[in-house]
Amino acid sequence: MTDPLAQPADQTRDRPRQVNIVSVLLVVFGGLSLMLAMLLLSIVNNESDLPPWIYVLVYGQLLLAGLQILSGIFVWLGKAWARTAAMVVCGINLVGAVFSLVSGSIFQAVTAGVVNIALLRLLRSTEVTDWCER
Repeated sequence: MTDPLAQPADQTRDRPRQVNIVSVLLVVFGGLSLMLAMLLLSIVNNESDLPPWIYVLVYGQLLLAGLQILSGIFVWLGKAWARTAAMVVCGINLVGAVFSLVSGSIFQAVTAGVVNIALLRLLRSTEVTDWCER
């Protein structure tokens, strides 16, 4: 008896290595970003008389981290919208790296810049593009 949910042999494809790498990196760095955003939120909640834009930035970082994790999961599954979302998140992270550089956090800025440029290059590779647009 055959499995009714199994795909025919001509429709199955192996996931490219680049897709595996970019998906894992998106989830890992999204998780790290989520933990840091939660730490920032706990610090901000213990302070008084902070301007509202600080809270907007912290909640924005939480949202961005969640989107990065979700995009990593759905790039793994081959969704084109997730690849686009991951590229947007990496672009926003690059802007954040520039702000970090201007504020004097050189190590953080260089690390974030290198990681996000590498992720963007992987996301634009032929293998990842073909996987997500199949």
